[in-house]
Amino acid sequence: MRELDGKVAVVTGAGHGIGRETALALAAKRCRLAICDVNEAALEGVRHELEVGGAAVTAHRVDVSDKVQMEAFAGDVVRAHGAANILINNAGVTVYASFEEHSVEDLEWILGVNLWGVIYGCKFFLPHLKASGEGHIVNLSSVFGIIAPPLQTSYVASKFAVRGFSESLRVE
Repeated sequence: MRELDGKVAVVTGAGHGIGRETALALAAKRCRLAICDVNEAALEGVRHELEVGGAAVTAHRVDVSDKVQMEAFAGDVVRAHGAANILINNAGVTVYASFEEHSVEDLEWILGVNLWGVIYGCKFFLPHLKASGEGHIVNLSSVFGIIAPPLQTSYVASKFAVRGFSESLRVE
C-alpha cells in the first residue's frame, strides 16, 4: 500500500503514547481513523485532537483483552467506515516487578492486553482486511520481544509471543 489517503486505519491503545502518535501520523497522511482505548477520557481527548486537525475519526472504548468487545469493535468499524485497510495492534501494559511478586491477576492482565489483544485484533479484523484487497497488519512488540531484562518477565513473555505470532502469521 503506497497511498494512504482515504484508507481506514484502526489503532488500538490510541489514548496516549505510541498509539496517539501513530493516529496523528496516519491522520497527517489523510487516513480515516478508528481509534480505541480502555481509558475513555484519554480516548476522547485524542479523538478531539484529531477532529480539530480535520481527521475523519471514530472513537471506541474497547478493552482489547475482551474477545466479545474486540469482535464487536471490528464490526462497528466496518459499519462506520465501510472497510478496514490497516490494523495497528498497539495497546500494551506492564507491571514493573519480579515474576514472584506478580499476582496471577497481573499475569492475566498483561497477557490479556499484550498478547490476546493482538490475537483478537488479527482474528476479527483479518476478514475485513482481506476483503479490502490491500489490508495490512502492524503488531507492535518491543525490544523486550528480543531481549529479556529482569523485573519484566511477564511483559517479556507477552512481547516474545507477539513477535512469534506475527512472524508465523506473516508467512501464512
